[in-house]
Amino acid sequence: MTARLACAAVCLALLASACDGGGSKPPTPPRDGAWVEWYDAAQTKKRSEGLYANGQPNGPWSYWHETGALGLQGVQLNGQYHGTWLENYPSGVKRSEKSWKNGVQDGAESTFYENGSPHETARWVDGRRQGAYVERYANGNLKRQGEYLDGAQHGRW
Repeated sequence: MTARLACAAVCLALLASACDGGGSKPPTPPRDGAWVEWYDAAQTKKRSEGLYANGQPNGPWSYWHETGALGLQGVQLNGQYHGTWLENYPSGVKRSEKSWKNGVQDGAESTFYENGSPHETARWVDGRRQGAYVERYANGNLKRQGEYLDGAQHGRW
């Protein structure tokens, strides 16, 4: 009787191994369509929401802080940031507004302190700072300003 149980156990183990490919799992198909991730199992606190096409984020995307405040929002094309992206502090106050082109920062950039006052303003071209740059203290007073040329400080600061 013991030999039969041992044989049955071996057969079940071999059968299970054969059914799951010897421990490997089949490839997961690429994501397509609407996608939502949650902070909790009860699905009451959204973490992110957006669209996939051919396994890559494609279209509008939103990300939330665990506080429930919107954290980041913009568009992705083929998995890369594109267009204007807005970022907020966990309190909901705007933290930054940045322009992107095919995953590379390109265009206006503005950052803010949590009290809402401007921190930095700059411009980007093909991933490098270009042109006027201004930085302020949280009270609004000027901290420094200057020009960028091809990503490097240029001229008088």
